[in-house]
Amino acid sequence: MMKGDNKMVYDNTERPLGLNDSGVISPRMDIDTIVDGEEFRNMVRIIDIIRTNKTSEKAIHDASMQLAKALRGCFGVEMTIAVLDPVDSLDFFGYNIFPSPKCLYEILEYLAESKYIEIRHCWQRNRNWHLDIDGRMLYDTSNHLTSAEMVTLLLYTMEQVVFDYDTPIQIAYTISSYRTKMNVMSSYLADSKKIRNIYMIPFALGCSYTNFIFAEMKKNEFMRNNYMVGANYKSYTRYMTAVQKILTRYGRGENIDQTPFEIERKIIYILNWIYEGLNDIRHSFARVNENLRRHMVACRSPYVRALFKKILLYLNQTTPAGTKEHLGESFIPNPAAYEKTNPELEAFFVKQKDEFYRKYIASMESKLASEYLDKNGICKKVTQEELDVIRVEAEGIECIDDKIYLLEKLYKYIGAIDCALDMIASGNAKKVKQTKNQLLALKEYAADTRQYILRYKLQPARYGLYIKYPAGYEG
Repeated sequence: MMKGDNKMVYDNTERPLGLNDSGVISPRMDIDTIVDGEEFRNMVRIIDIIRTNKTSEKAIHDASMQLAKALRGCFGVEMTIAVLDPVDSLDFFGYNIFPSPKCLYEILEYLAESKYIEIRHCWQRNRNWHLDIDGRMLYDTSNHLTSAEMVTLLLYTMEQVVFDYDTPIQIAYTISSYRTKMNVMSSYLADSKKIRNIYMIPFALGCSYTNFIFAEMKKNEFMRNNYMVGANYKSYTRYMTAVQKILTRYGRGENIDQTPFEIERKIIYILNWIYEGLNDIRHSFARVNENLRRHMVACRSPYVRALFKKILLYLNQTTPAGTKEHLGESFIPNPAAYEKTNPELEAFFVKQKDEFYRKYIASMESKLASEYLDKNGICKKVTQEELDVIRVEAEGIECIDDKIYLLEKLYKYIGAIDCALDMIASGNAKKVKQTKNQLLALKEYAADTRQYILRYKLQPARYGLYIKYPAGYEG
């Protein structure tokens, strides 16, 4: 899972987790009872039941409901739970936790408007989650994991997904950064209400990259105290022993000591095949359909596969449901209408969808023109001075909100530059006030400024009154 620097810090005093009346995480119970007390022992007992009843679906279901109740009591969240069949040929993942579809819908609305702080708040307010448990965690006796170690790893994963509010922000940043490399029409189309549901995929799959910190936590005492499972030394020892067993049995794989670069690379891989289809959509819907189907089949989690299918069903609807403003949870088209077996009928629907999306793209191009063109149809000019102001403002960045504000301003200028370059490429150079070389220089400068903002290292917050006296003052 992607990590931020401002992790929750725990001590051995009462630092509870729960939800207050406004739906925001707030202190509620002693953390020791969760990581090594009564609550912990209750979850260990439940895991024991699941492990000893491998062949009884009812026993597993009932125990999963008990585990969900225990998690609700500890953290104030609702959790659906699925135990996946053990598959030795696939990478071991341990636990994956995903937000509710409703939470993802809201995040997409905020992403389209570049409201990154609202994305964080939406994640923070979300009370409904889904947990996938790798069957090998429970039933592979050769990993030598105890039930107590399994619970400790679960608590760690809860913290890394449910309570890491930087996770959705970092995924949103990766998406926004990637969009600056696309042509302006494809980027604009991806933000449209019809298409934007496809962004649920990187957010959902981003949650599946749980990262067990091992080497750094082993040598750094501060990092140990920076995690819930490290608040109690016995719990910390249990966590380190469990990760060592996973490392011995399954190897480092893709979930131990992952660097931010490795995790970002996986998100970019997802975006590559998404935009590959979007770039072709003005000519044919087939590439989008094919890419989504292929990755849906390869996805191991039934929860995420269902999300894929729902997105596919919606994108394949052209009338009348396909013209809805958004993909509502209550809107589930008839799956039978999606599974075509008659080649002639399938060809008819493909042609119908191609025609629908050609018209849809034409309407998007019209909206885009109104954003980047003046009343005479001439591209709005971006000046060096406007970009210089953003660069100077970046020198005074003090917090993450400053970064977000400047990036939002910068992305609007980058969009205008890309629009002008697209106009020149399509033979409409007369509608652009600047030359191609001028625009490319501005785009390069804007890209450098974006990197400067993204890489700007924030200073630790300081609290209190600090007075700086002039040189030579002897008060």
